[in-house]
Amino acid sequence: MKNSNLIKALLGFSLLAFASCDDNDMMDMDKHGATLFVTSNASGDINTYQFEEDGGVVMNMFTTLSTGNEGVHYDETNDDLIVASRSALQVNVYADVSSVLMNPSLALNLGGSSAAELMNPRAMAVNGNTVVIADNQQNQFFVYTKSGNSLMLKNTFDIDFAVWGIEFIGDDLFAVVDKTADLAVFTNFSSNTSDGMLQASKRVTIEGIVRTHGLAYDAMKDMMVMTDIGDAENTEDDGGFHLIKDFNSTFNNTSDGGTIGMSAQTRVAGAATMMGNPIDVAYDGESGTVYIAEIGNGGGRVLAFSNYGNGGNVSPTWNVALSGASSLYLATD
Repeated sequence: MKNSNLIKALLGFSLLAFASCDDNDMMDMDKHGATLFVTSNASGDINTYQFEEDGGVVMNMFTTLSTGNEGVHYDETNDDLIVASRSALQVNVYADVSSVLMNPSLALNLGGSSAAELMNPRAMAVNGNTVVIADNQQNQFFVYTKSGNSLMLKNTFDIDFAVWGIEFIGDDLFAVVDKTADLAVFTNFSSNTSDGMLQASKRVTIEGIVRTHGLAYDAMKDMMVMTDIGDAENTEDDGGFHLIKDFNSTFNNTSDGGTIGMSAQTRVAGAATMMGNPIDVAYDGESGTVYIAEIGNGGGRVLAFSNYGNGGNVSPTWNVALSGASSLYLATD
């Protein structure tokens, strides 16, 4: 997502920190600047990382009303942060985010909340004023209409597979099929207006993935990135991510029940990657950088990869410890 006003405001930050990175690599990683919002299941804090044009990383942490969050989105139009609370089981909207980020001594301002009707929120996707929460307690999509800082539940859909990561491409909602290597799509999602069972329009298998969780799409590169947590019991070194190039044509040309082969993908995995359970992902098409919320390795980390080339067992360009890292959102200029 693009947000030039937020990035320009953040350039005035004063707290500069570096974490396990090489200066030259960091400059190559993101010369145009970006801000990463990251949630944690181990706390209710929102951690922000501003990647500056000179290669520095500005880090700040903000408390919320929750003790655990998963699912985050920055609304550029309204300058607010939408966060799914796993402790309060509701969706919270924090207002005037850029003002708070320019002055980290201020607290995030709660602008509004949904009713406490969620059960086990795992991911969030936003399209205009539609906010969708993937909840894997009973495998449901909670669909909200957002007006300013207010959220109103519009629909609850039952899904016939285990849900986790979700992502909009236009009005089509893509969803990973947890516990598998599959990716499903619900086309013309907004046309569904009746509660109850909602069937996917199409489902394909991604070759090479063991168990997928997070996904992110970039329209500029037509690139889909999906994470692979491998064996969930191995939290240290069997995870990875796949980049699927020319995604729209590749997906559309794959039949329902078919497989997207490795020839259309790049896989990054191995012990050097520090990925055990990469739970969420963001992708910056301008710099080609992949950001990972890694919830397993070392108790939790935020990782960035810009040097993956043709894939393989590559080390992250940047990493920082974050206990319970659970979801992330990237705002770029």
